[in-house]
Amino acid sequence: MDRRRHGFTLVEAAIVIAVIAALAALAGSSFAAAKRNANAASAAFDLGLRLQALKTQALNEQRELVAVLTNAADGTGEGCGFFSEQNCVRLFVLEPEAGWSLAGFDPASPASQAAVVDTVALPQGQFFDLGQAGVAADAPFDQVKVFDPAVTTDGRLAIRFGANGEVRPVYAGASHPYLGGVALALATSAELGAGHRRRVVVSFPTGILKTATYQGTP
Repeated sequence: MDRRRHGFTLVEAAIVIAVIAALAALAGSSFAAAKRNANAASAAFDLGLRLQALKTQALNEQRELVAVLTNAADGTGEGCGFFSEQNCVRLFVLEPEAGWSLAGFDPASPASQAAVVDTVALPQGQFFDLGQAGVAADAPFDQVKVFDPAVTTDGRLAIRFGANGEVRPVYAGASHPYLGGVALALATSAELGAGHRRRVVVSFPTGILKTATYQGTP
């Protein structure tokens, strides 16, 4: 008598369910990485626009502004959130007093010796790629070094926007070498490819800004 099987056995059904679950998890992971990478590109672009706008703002309002950029405290930006902004890459826009210094700046109390004009937190998963420190920026700014120690301290760097329209460095210590600009490197903790890492360069004294992708190991 011909007895044909119909449908799946319990074992076969379990295997199919396991395969579907694995594929769904993989797709979800790829989607999350793609979203994070899109955030990285958007964050670098937005940061560039904000820095460019500060030159115009300082000139129009006839006051000196300082942009301070700080690294994610957890080193990866994974803990970044509304209630834990210390784990985000942040931009502080300040109107500094005469005694203000980058070495004395504390992200936990940014209003010390300065008026806080604005604060911006970059999206989750963004962090300073400190492994890029000392690397030359892209042409025509290849004389500018990423995270130059003359203007970087404890994962912080700053740029001064003058009321006269000039853009100048904020030195981290006693050494004040001539600099053609300042550069930083942003990476994300969930990447699909190296093209999602960005270098941001601000030239002195014109404030011309360039954002470019780079290769490297975050």
